[in-house]
Amino acid sequence: MSTLDGRTLITDALTDLAVLGVGRPLSARDGALGLRYLQMIIDSAELKPGVIYGVLRSSYTLVASTASRTIGPTGNYVQARPIWLASATVKAVGSDVETPLGILKRDEYLYERDKTITAETPSEIYLDPTVTNATLYFLPIPTTAATLVLGTPTALTGFSGTLDTEYTFPPGYWEWFQLLLRNKLARPFT
Repeated sequence: MSTLDGRTLITDALTDLAVLGVGRPLSARDGALGLRYLQMIIDSAELKPGVIYGVLRSSYTLVASTASRTIGPTGNYVQARPIWLASATVKAVGSDVETPLGILKRDEYLYERDKTITAETPSEIYLDPTVTNATLYFLPIPTTAATLVLGTPTALTGFSGTLDTEYTFPPGYWEWFQLLLRNKLARPFT
């Protein structure tokens, strides 16, 4: 694991660009710009599946005869809003056996002919990544309070504090941040 802070990454990137001399201190103005760029990197990383390094596994109780539920910070299922699903299974009431659910793409869900069919448990799920909370749609609509088990990608977090706030990342992220930040900072400093 790598422990990183914004000051070190920004200083190293500006040194690579020959903006800062070796051993020279980082100015407050340059540090603030670097932190904004680091946060942009984090924000854009949430959209790239290869950058996500963890999958959160969460269990939720389905509501009988309910076709959809929201998931997100203020949703029916409270957690960080997922952008996509890595996995989805369902456990029938009174069972510990997890049955995989088919994860539908948008066009597959839209072309589903009858969205009113019911069954004890769903066999497919579609996630509509709406703003604030995403919406989960179940096909067929469950008639029991089965348990839904979701694997949702965990986005990178970090660089929202001060220049000296430390964050821990898996191996390989130091160089990744360094290269992206150096490329982003090249424009305003060259």
